[in-house]
Amino acid sequence: MQKPKTPWFVLELHDISPARPDALTRMLEPFSPEKAAKAALLVTPSWEGGPLLKKNSALAQSIKNHPGEIVLHGLTHMKGHNLFNRLVYNTPDHAEFGNISVPLALERILKGADILFRATGRRPLWFCAPRWQISREIGSLVLEQGFFGLMRMGGYQFWGKAFLPLPVISFDFGRRIWNRLVPALPRHFALSGCLKQKKPFRLALHPYDLDSGRTWAHICRIAQELEKSGWRAITPTEAASL
Repeated sequence: MQKPKTPWFVLELHDISPARPDALTRMLEPFSPEKAAKAALLVTPSWEGGPLLKKNSALAQSIKNHPGEIVLHGLTHMKGHNLFNRLVYNTPDHAEFGNISVPLALERILKGADILFRATGRRPLWFCAPRWQISREIGSLVLEQGFFGLMRMGGYQFWGKAFLPLPVISFDFGRRIWNRLVPALPRHFALSGCLKQKKPFRLALHPYDLDSGRTWAHICRIAQELEKSGWRAITPTEAASL
């Protein structure tokens, strides 16, 4: 595959689940049809152990018909409850694969992929551990299960090419006010550097971004800038082939 002549980025829509069935459509709205078609959908089949993704549901049909790639984003996106996560993030512990056993990880991966396939008829090409927390051993296990690649915080890991560094621009770091304020300045400099230098990056959006008018307005401005400056959206697999 030839390198794109224009600057490129990967659009990742995280936490697609039955808990927020409207989020998929809403997160795609700021982008042109061409860019939206390339978005990677990171699907969690049973958010926090809640209702499963159901066949024939509107969300399942949207995932089935989406032209871009599907990513398994855990089974429940939740490991449990603890005081640290409640105090710091005001959420449960969403690091589903953090410090868990290999057999339990395999069980969750296979179950999540099976639910996703039964509901949509599509098998995920990629895997992304919630909060990007996954051990080296479990990461290798993911690739052994037939996934093309593994999304990590710093880039993509896949067969044939060990690692593709690809910085991520994200906005959802928890529900406390400091979860928004502390990452804002580093994110500003990281994004500005990518845009100025035409450096590839990943734009990771979450349903929670929709709940903050200020955050969502910022994301919409980013989408407009990418369109105005001629940036091209490509899929994770296309990025891996460059």
